[in-house]
Amino acid sequence: MTDDGKITPDDRTVIGKTDPDARMGLLNKFRYKDFTLSFFINSIVGGSKSYLGRNTDAMVQDDNTLRYNMISEKADLFWSPLNTDGIYSLSHTAGKITPHRFENRSFCRLQDVTLSYDVPKKLVSLIGIQGLNVYFNCKNLLTLTGWHGWDPEYTTSYTDDFGNTNYTGSDFDGRPVMRSFCFGVNVSF
Repeated sequence: MTDDGKITPDDRTVIGKTDPDARMGLLNKFRYKDFTLSFFINSIVGGSKSYLGRNTDAMVQDDNTLRYNMISEKADLFWSPLNTDGIYSLSHTAGKITPHRFENRSFCRLQDVTLSYDVPKKLVSLIGIQGLNVYFNCKNLLTLTGWHGWDPEYTTSYTDDFGNTNYTGSDFDGRPVMRSFCFGVNVSF
């Protein structure tokens, strides 16, 4: 930045990047007698200038915005004179400037957890099978992040003012990460 009192290209500064500094994962399995617990933790972190994505829900209050329920979905996040803590812009008419918000996309997600039990062989042999495993699985159980969108890992591309392709984690056309719970049985004959 320059201190000459004029806004010029020399005043531009890098506020972050779209590539993370590190992608980490931890997979572990614990066994105790006939029980097994396994889990996978997935994490992405930025650096001193952060791992950023465009997270802009600035919109005009028009027929489409109302039809798709975009206002009520994040009503408490839109700025208004009554909600000065809001982070998104909401205009009743098309504004001249639609600023983009850039947020840190770093996150830590408990992505997969499975608890299983192997029924003892002497019990399953009584019903004529070799093995029986009962399990309960959870996917995407918990995500820790400061990101305001549905999923900081979601990658919708957009082209910035300089012609560069960038990726964002927030998109009304996208979907949130699905949390699922599954109960199952594995039988060996």
